[in-house]
Amino acid sequence: MLEGLEGRRLQAGNVTASIVNGDLRIIGDNLSNQVVVIEDAGRYRVRGLNNTKINSAAADLFFSQEQLTRDLRVDMKGGNDIFLLVLNGIQVPRDVKVSGGDGNDTVGFDQVNVGNDLTIDMGRGNDVVNLENTLVGDDMTIDTGADRDRVRLANVQVQDRLDIDLGSGNADLLQLEQVSATRARLRGGSGNADELRRTDVTIDDLQFNGFEELS
Repeated sequence: MLEGLEGRRLQAGNVTASIVNGDLRIIGDNLSNQVVVIEDAGRYRVRGLNNTKINSAAADLFFSQEQLTRDLRVDMKGGNDIFLLVLNGIQVPRDVKVSGGDGNDTVGFDQVNVGNDLTIDMGRGNDVVNLENTLVGDDMTIDTGADRDRVRLANVQVQDRLDIDLGSGNADLLQLEQVSATRARLRGGSGNADELRRTDVTIDDLQFNGFEELS
């Protein structure tokens, strides 16, 4: 998932990372931040990519599972941001909430286990959401906002409700590969030429609308 990012040189800023009441909170600025949170020997390692600083320093930060006892909350704010979460299966105890803010943003997950709810709100911009090998203990909600967006879920299990809204852009794409949920609402939004692709999808109660192309 990290391949190719070192070549994407944008004006990088500073991201703060801290534990507040058991939550790991990551907050960007209005520049183009690139941050990855990865599992490292059972810890959460927060790293800035392509000159993005963490707490005004170039060094990585580490947080233990004993420190993160509740939520992971990420607010990247404005700019063309990238946020990646690669946890090798260790569980975030409660919720994961990611806000991309306005800009052309990318959010990527791999080997992520969310105890309760996962919420991703991308804001305005041509956004990309790519979730792989992810387990969500309760509900998953993704809202990509306006403009042209791409959402891909591959080997994703949602224990209860999956809710995806691609917003008001044209030619949005939602791609589901090996996805399961108890119920789902999928909306292509108010734009034109939105596409839904499904492969090996298991959802007991599936509702979708707003897609001009289905496969």
